[in-house]
Amino acid sequence: MTPRLVVLAAAAATAGSLALAPAAHAQPDAPYAITAVGSTDAIDGSVQVTITKPADARVTCQVIGVTAGTPTAEVASANRVFEGQYTVTGGDTWGWGFAPVPDGVYDVHWGCRDSDEVVWGSFASVPEERRLEPVRDIRVSHNPNATEGGSVDFDFGSLGSGSAS
Repeated sequence: MTPRLVVLAAAAATAGSLALAPAAHAQPDAPYAITAVGSTDAIDGSVQVTITKPADARVTCQVIGVTAGTPTAEVASANRVFEGQYTVTGGDTWGWGFAPVPDGVYDVHWGCRDSDEVVWGSFASVPEERRLEPVRDIRVSHNPNATEGGSVDFDFGSLGSGSAS
């Protein structure tokens, strides 16, 4: 099922319902930055993406969400869990959301092209001097108690026996 695009203002996200993601590693002179957060308590999972861009510049950006760990060179041909392309003029940040997104852990790759055809982003096709990191390991789960890590073993024998009354 292709996720429907839900355009959401970044300010509309409630801090209590989102788990913050690690920030992308931006170059000091990069005119773009990206953040992404995944829902951890909604019935339908979602991902919120915000891009900071040069003030009042007209830019076209593409965002692609893929399974975490997908090598950058393989993103173009990978299974895209969510994606979108937008052209925006005005302001210095804008955000949008993708829903429903299945439970999982995702990397968010992106690219932005300005009116002078200069491209910045994380895609393999972006020139190396303007290539930035994707936002990695965005967790989406309808379970607010979801955690990272391996399985936990329980010793049910130590709980004793009993009966329900």
